[in-house]
Amino acid sequence: MSPRGNPTDLNYVIAENEQLMTMIANEVVRLLEPRLRPVAEPDPEYLTLAEVARRTSFSYDFIYDAVHDGHLPAVKKGREWRVALTDMRSWMDKDRAGAARPTRSQLKDKVNRLMPGLNR
Repeated sequence: MSPRGNPTDLNYVIAENEQLMTMIANEVVRLLEPRLRPVAEPDPEYLTLAEVARRTSFSYDFIYDAVHDGHLPAVKKGREWRVALTDMRSWMDKDRAGAARPTRSQLKDKVNRLMPGLNR
């Protein structure tokens, strides 16, 4: 369905180009649509203890004990415990950034101190 008019008229050329661009865009969308992935839902702000256990590969009991002992901050609403996603991530990263690895000479000194006579 092309617009009526003189092919040398600027408005006619613009209308033809717009129509052509629309047809191309529709065809591109039709071809790409099967390959498009749905947008992933964002992570929830709070997780249940079971979700924390699943994400960290720890047992539910270990997570519950960490909450009960105060190592993992959580909020109890009704019968359910909820852990903020940011708290879970910082709890997991806490020991990773901890103490630096001792140097070889520090390890050798410690071995000599704790087990004298081992290195002669």
